[in-house]
Amino acid sequence: MRRPPLALLLGLLVALPAGAVVHTTGNGAGNTTPPPDDPGFANVGVSSNNLSGVYLGNRWVLTADHVGEQGFEFAGVEYQAVAGSRVSIEKPPGTRADLAMVRIVGYPPLPPAELSSESPKADDVVTMIGNGWSREANLTCWDPSFTEIACPPPGPAPAYQGYLRNGGRRVRWGVNVITMTGLDVTIGSRTTRAFEAVFDTPGIADEAQSVAGDSGGAAFLKRGATWELVGIQFAMAVFEGQPSNTAVFGDTSLMVDVFHYRDEIDAILAASTPQVPAAPWPVLVFGAGIVLATARRALSRP
Repeated sequence: MRRPPLALLLGLLVALPAGAVVHTTGNGAGNTTPPPDDPGFANVGVSSNNLSGVYLGNRWVLTADHVGEQGFEFAGVEYQAVAGSRVSIEKPPGTRADLAMVRIVGYPPLPPAELSSESPKADDVVTMIGNGWSREANLTCWDPSFTEIACPPPGPAPAYQGYLRNGGRRVRWGVNVITMTGLDVTIGSRTTRAFEAVFDTPGIADEAQSVAGDSGGAAFLKRGATWELVGIQFAMAVFEGQPSNTAVFGDTSLMVDVFHYRDEIDAILAASTPQVPAAPWPVLVFGAGIVLATARRALSRP
């Protein structure tokens, strides 16, 4: 599968509203419950505008800045946003990233997320979780102009192949291999330190791609015995002319490098004073779709 050079992809980035991680295994309808080695599936919630966010603890949710100030649902319970609580992350000061924190009303019965202890590296395998759309069970093939053709075609291999959207959104997980790190991605007025993962075929089992709705979703990496939150999904790179609501092999998921912004995140967490006494999270229990192609799009498409 040919892939445009990074410079071309960056030049074609456009800001659009961001949906769930699409993965390659089976008919694509699975992975809606935690994997056997759970990185923090329940900590990924659905925003009031059907995007994603990650619960950090102390009533703070980390999400993509373009998600906005939203409430979030965790474990079937909706938690409203504290009005005026959204903090857009900047680094250096005046350079706004596509990363923000929102305070919610109430305490989800969840443990705090472990923030990244260092930037991820190429070839690291991350588990991606987000509220993206569901895909059709079968592959779709396209010619070079993205006209659908028989799949597989009777002659040469198709120019593109991937999946069409089918149905609504579900929080879902998948995995992918980081291909590049240290990227400074500019979309509109935001510049974000990021890393990327390409949607390959053949790839690894449960290979994932960000799609509309995944904005604010998580990328977890296991270091030793600890799962760390290393990324927040915020954009995708797709082929020029790629139809909307598709995931094509060769697409790229873009994720915020959480470690790059860890000092800013920690400062917000440290300065926060809970409005009600905070009980340990176990006590509170009793109170209580991915695919690729040539332009980059933010992940907030309805």
